[in-house]
Amino acid sequence: GSVDSSLGLLAALGAAWWWCHDWRYLTGGVLWPMVAMALALALASAEARAVAVAVMLAMGVLQTLMVVTQSLGWRAFAHQFPHGTLGHRGGLGCYLALLAPLAFLTDAWWWLLPIYGLGVLLSKSAVAGAAFGAGILMIWPAAWPVLVGFVVLVFDLRLTRHSKRMILSGRLTIWRATVRRLSGWALLIGHGPARFRHEAPAWRLTDRLREFYREAHNDALEFVYEHGAVGLLAVAWWLLRYLPVGLGDPLAGGFAALGVEMALYFPLRVMPLAMVAVLLVALAMARGPRWAY
Repeated sequence: GSVDSSLGLLAALGAAWWWCHDWRYLTGGVLWPMVAMALALALASAEARAVAVAVMLAMGVLQTLMVVTQSLGWRAFAHQFPHGTLGHRGGLGCYLALLAPLAFLTDAWWWLLPIYGLGVLLSKSAVAGAAFGAGILMIWPAAWPVLVGFVVLVFDLRLTRHSKRMILSGRLTIWRATVRRLSGWALLIGHGPARFRHEAPAWRLTDRLREFYREAHNDALEFVYEHGAVGLLAVAWWLLRYLPVGLGDPLAGGFAALGVEMALYFPLRVMPLAMVAVLLVALAMARGPRWAY
């Protein structure tokens, strides 16, 4: 297969910003060409995609084993907040929630699913719990009573009345600060790829935020901040042509989980999660577009 023209538009937008705005931000200039290269390699071989799926599913099992040992307090792995090797329990939970739908691409889903569910539960991440439930619900609608119970349990483990207020307040604050900067040319072409993490920390003083932010905790909003309406048009073009939408489809479940995480977290800013997202895109594109142009 070939890489879609929507990625070419994003790469051109990033290159233009890199050329005109600031050469120091290397990531912004090479981000989309690197994504396109990874997709081209994945699309070139069905065997490579199968190996990638197997490796990532195996890594999910290893991460869950790690978090179990951390939770049990084994001296070599003990940590106050079990997080595997991802460095943060939220990242761990979201990683496993993204992998759970992909387990249905194999015959081993019946034992992989409980393992990933245990890891999500131990991560005590409310976002991961919601993503896990949404992803599996798309694939297995009949399991909704179990999934609802699972999500409620994760939320109960994670959220106290105080933490609910603090988490929601913090996210709304950074979202409002981001939206305030979407006007004029920025609304059309954004502030440039990878610019949010460089500019947002200064908002603690200018907007009197309670903490420094390097992520918007909403990848969709952060994407619009960096790429504007032009970038949003490119993504919409890709979604119209490739997004899996059918119930019972593991890829549709994967994108449902990713959508939940992108609305409340920053999976595209955490490398292991971003790699799963790229794999989801490659698997969807390997099926071919729903319609050609």
